[in-house]
Amino acid sequence: MVNYAMLRHAQLFPHAILTYNLSCIYLDGCFIRYENYSFFQKYTRAGDKVECGNTTRKNPTFKESVIQALNRAIVAAPHQKGHSTTQEAMLGAVNESAYVLANCWMTLSASSCRACLENASASILNACVGQRSKHYTPAAS
Repeated sequence: MVNYAMLRHAQLFPHAILTYNLSCIYLDGCFIRYENYSFFQKYTRAGDKVECGNTTRKNPTFKESVIQALNRAIVAAPHQKGHSTTQEAMLGAVNESAYVLANCWMTLSASSCRACLENASASILNACVGQRSKHYTPAAS
């Protein structure tokens, strides 16, 4: 069976394939990870990354919308088919809506998925208060 994702990764990042025993590639809609051990059914904090954007946005109503949407996602995602959910919260005007996409690996248990998403949520809130942000974790995003 041909692993097309690994072939494409090798085409895009040939030196990573040849010189490292692990790699994580995070794009806006997906990620690829490989390592030299079985990381399935495991949640670790190695490789976590928070990316903040739009540093001018510090509206307290937006922050509350973010917190509400994150909390809903943390509760909902582990119990959804695919460990994935989207949530929206709007406490003020339309431009203060918050949209959250939460997704865990299917191989994680519901409790591991929730722990991973709680860690991601805490990282986002600590690093990017009231800003547009992304959190990348090998097991959840």
